[in-house]
Amino acid sequence: MKTTRRPVAEGAGAAPLAAALKEKTRLAGKRVGLILSGGNIDFDLFQRWVGADVAANARAKVPA
Repeated sequence: MKTTRRPVAEGAGAAPLAAALKEKTRLAGKRVGLILSGGNIDFDLFQRWVGADVAANARAKVPA
């Protein structure tokens, strides 16, 4: 299994998380694996959504 840590996921890349959160009660107590993808989000857009300080911190953590 390969694990890559990224600070952000694109909207569509987080769809599995949204589905799991919607089914939280049904999934309670079960082991659930999710793939979050799409670390290619535009940082200018991300900055407008979450604020400059959060975006700067996320940008610093993205591997080159």
